Amino acid sequence: MSFQYVLIKFALILVVFLSQSAMAQDGVSYKKGAYEVIYTTFNSSFISPKVAQTYGFVRGKDRALMNLAVIETLADGSMQSVEADVQVTVSDLIYKQQLEFKRIQEQQSVYYLAPFKISNKLDVYFEVSVKPKSSQQRLQFKFQKRLYHDGE
Repeated sequence: MSFQYVLIKFALILVVFLSQSAMAQDGVSYKKGAYEVIYTTFNSSFISPKVAQTYGFVRGKDRALMNLAVIETLADGSMQSVEADVQVTVSDLIYKQQLEFKRIQEQQSVYYLAPFKISNKLDVYFEVSVKPKSSQQRLQFKFQKRLYHDGE
């Protein structure tokens, strides 16, 4: 499986999650220099029970996941998935927590998944800090998203 195929597959998954979840946001990526952080959040019901069990995630109407990957553009214009130190704080009106990401490796692609609880119909604020392993630079950005319990 080629890296381009994995990247296209990941992009299509992002589109499906965004269109099905009715949870619009300004963007799904942040780019700085040679690095791009691709991210999304979605209700845990979008993953199958088998996938949830494999990675130890709890599915539920008040549960969501954040998916994040870091892509580096090389000098020749090609792109590669890179490992990174990922730190994300999520908060709403009720709580604030540091997400705990699981590193997932599939072929040449590396991405990170973290579960978190959500309150229905509240804006959630994300503070993201990512340091690619191949860089001394830390990429930092914020975004917010209104999340809904599954089925509501």
